[in-house]
Amino acid sequence: MSTITRLSVLVFISVCLLTSVAIAETGRGVRPPESVPPLNTWAVVHRGHQDIVTRVEPLVEWRRRQGYHVEIVDLSVVGTNYYNIRTALQALYSDPALPPLQFVCIVGDASGASGVQPYYEHLSGFNGPGDHYYSNLAGDIRGDVHIGRLSFSTYDELTLIVDKIISYEQSPPMDDVSWFRSASLIGDPTDSGITTIYVNQWLQEHLELLGWTQVYTVWSGNFPLSMMNSVNGGVNVFGYRGFYGVSGFTESMIYNLTNGGRLPVAILPTCESGTFTQNMCHSEAWLRAPNGGGIAAVGTSTGGTHTRYNNCYYQGFWNGLLYGDDHRVGVAHTQGKDELFRNYQSGEPRVVEMFSDWNNLMGDPATDIWLGVPRAIDVRHPPRISRNATTIPVTVLRDGFPAPGLTVCAYRPDGLRAVAVTGETGVVDLTVPPLADGPVQITVSGHGHLPYLGEMAVGSEKAFCGLAGVMIGGDGLVQAGETVDLVITIRNEGAAAAAGVTATFDAAVSALVTPSEMVFGDIPVMGEASYVVVVVGQRAVGRSGQGVGEAWARVRALRGRSACVRRVAEGG
Repeated sequence: MSTITRLSVLVFISVCLLTSVAIAETGRGVRPPESVPPLNTWAVVHRGHQDIVTRVEPLVEWRRRQGYHVEIVDLSVVGTNYYNIRTALQALYSDPALPPLQFVCIVGDASGASGVQPYYEHLSGFNGPGDHYYSNLAGDIRGDVHIGRLSFSTYDELTLIVDKIISYEQSPPMDDVSWFRSASLIGDPTDSGITTIYVNQWLQEHLELLGWTQVYTVWSGNFPLSMMNSVNGGVNVFGYRGFYGVSGFTESMIYNLTNGGRLPVAILPTCESGTFTQNMCHSEAWLRAPNGGGIAAVGTSTGGTHTRYNNCYYQGFWNGLLYGDDHRVGVAHTQGKDELFRNYQSGEPRVVEMFSDWNNLMGDPATDIWLGVPRAIDVRHPPRISRNATTIPVTVLRDGFPAPGLTVCAYRPDGLRAVAVTGETGVVDLTVPPLADGPVQITVSGHGHLPYLGEMAVGSEKAFCGLAGVMIGGDGLVQAGETVDLVITIRNEGAAAAAGVTATFDAAVSALVTPSEMVFGDIPVMGEASYVVVVVGQRAVGRSGQGVGEAWARVRALRGRSACVRRVAEGG
């Protein structure tokens, strides 16, 4: 039995099973990355108290579900002083058996029963506190991992902070999406000079080039009221350059903001805005605010800062966040410190070290910042698979078309972590070990896209038929005008014989196939059945010198997949 179909069917089938990494869309005007940012090791550091463990667990599980490898640095085990903590992080950083250490999230204030000790630099005379020395693990002054801190004063605040991060990343407010393209920029030249305005005019220009439609700018007047009104109105970017005291915008005002879930990333490098070893500082207030505030904030420790170095960090942060390949907030924070290194290391290395230590991120460094209106995705995967399955096929679409560059993860707490990135066809096949019965969480995420959180069941199947192989006849190449046989083989890996097995092509292909249904008949346990489709080449096949023969060689190695044959049914 054979069916003559068009070459486009063959092209679709051959390409849909390949999973090469493609670039992720980053929004209008933003330079696309050369590759999708990886999800490697995310380490969380805390005192190990059960009250902390319980409250931070939802964030830990969310990171695992996204595809991160998670390590817990429990200070009740490794020790509580700076040297103990740094040694534990260096061990993770140097361990070749682990995915590279990428993010370090400290949970706790600077002191107290739940505190995690910062480092105090000894170069300036100010003894400024900071977390930078937990990130430069390779020996030089530059950060080797991205670091941030979830500072809290009560356990309720920690619960709120964790909820805030998860809600921001999973389900940001979509009732009025204008806040995703709104910003509030403040430059107060009173003590720090006109460059506080110039650097914000630079940022305003780039935000507008990248599609921001509302950029509030304040260079004079009632600074506190202007800042409060613009943030409460909804912005995703807040930038301040000024002087000690943040122009009267107090920690209490920030803590009592009412912008709800419309949370900006707030960058305010100026004197004492980030001295988190004293009472609640400005950057802590942004993170802790119960009815709004920010998703993350950077302030500067000590009263010894200087305009040109603050401007340098400020510009480096925003340039990294807007134009870098990776839009997670900890990466932008590292790039702000790198900007100090590039500009001042050769002549003023002490300044680079001090300001790298003084500028500290309050927030989870792995949080991906929204830089536009989030896009929805359509994710398709089987609702149930057999415990004998070796792969999980997942298709991701956006606006009806394949969505490349998104990370797909199959996860459950028993240790399953299978991660892949969609290629140009939007398809991945996650390779999994033998699975025990129970649910598996399927998550799809990527910059600028609302994440998909789904689930599939694993259990015993009386009959479980999947794609066992595809073989192309002849020399493995389809030339224009040539007719070849395409042999599709189905295997039954279930516990019982499958009766009257049929299969259909993907919807994108079925209209080109006559008949669209393949009939395999009865297949015994661990038995196979094949169906031959005749393909007529409309044109030569190949891309970048690769013929379909190479593609089929890779396809033949796949087992138990149903990527090109999307529906296999028993009983005709």
